[in-house]
Amino acid sequence: MLSGTGGHEFAAYEYENSPHAQVVTNGCPSCHMATPFATQAGGHNMGMTYESHGSEVDLVTGCNVQDCHWGAVTDFDFDGARAEVNALFDQLHTALINGGILDPSTDLAVPGKYSEAQAGALYNYLYVEGDRSEGIHNTQYAKGLLESSLSELGVPMIPTAGGPLAQKMTSLERVLRASR
Repeated sequence: MLSGTGGHEFAAYEYENSPHAQVVTNGCPSCHMATPFATQAGGHNMGMTYESHGSEVDLVTGCNVQDCHWGAVTDFDFDGARAEVNALFDQLHTALINGGILDPSTDLAVPGKYSEAQAGALYNYLYVEGDRSEGIHNTQYAKGLLESSLSELGVPMIPTAGGPLAQKMTSLERVLRASR
């Protein structure tokens, strides 16, 4: 996901990558082994959240470094990206269940013969789910996979709060463009 590969890419669509695909040059350790919070997150723990005073807190130390977000990130729903990916993911989940492709009681594929659109949409659903970042690793790519899957299934997308992420420039993109 981070590198913007691995999903089922439908021929009629162009897939974009978030800046993470270019700026995270050290792979997983760049973020997952950021300055640790005790032994609960970061460092060799690889965890991305920790508990503080009874609340779960996102470890954003790796996000707020020079050449990334420069202190602008306070949680993993930066610019509403995570919420938007989750909304698309939920829409695809519902479409796969309604289409008889995904069993709602097990969340596993229903055995059968599927079209490319159906199989590709199922694969993308499982791929985004299996990445476990809720789009944070590569928001643009995750969104592209989910949006194209919904479109290929003929499902109208429900607008998400904040509008399409593809149409709004995140603060990171503004910073990266200004630095060129």
